[in-house]
Amino acid sequence: MQTITLSNISNMEKMQLNSFLGFDLYSMMCVPVFSKSSSSVVALGCAFNKRGGQQYTESDEHVIHHCFTYTSTVLTSTLAFQKQQKLNFECQVRRLLLVC
Repeated sequence: MQTITLSNISNMEKMQLNSFLGFDLYSMMCVPVFSKSSSSVVALGCAFNKRGGQQYTESDEHVIHHCFTYTSTVLTSTLAFQKQQKLNFECQVRRLLLVC
């Protein structure tokens, strides 16, 4: 997966994003965040409307990658914890249903 900017999306997708976010986009950069352990994408780090009306640069992309290098581990463990909690809940529900 590669970095996504406004030039990579259609006008319809831009209008949908504007509606979803509640403001007009004039610049955007979304960078994939990879898990260190599996190299799979666990999130997108997105920045919108760069100050001064400028477009995002390759340097900005490196900064976003650098910031998420440290948070990808936390994101991965949080997702794993949430998945475990969901499985525990489903198992409890199944046990209750078997008792009934």
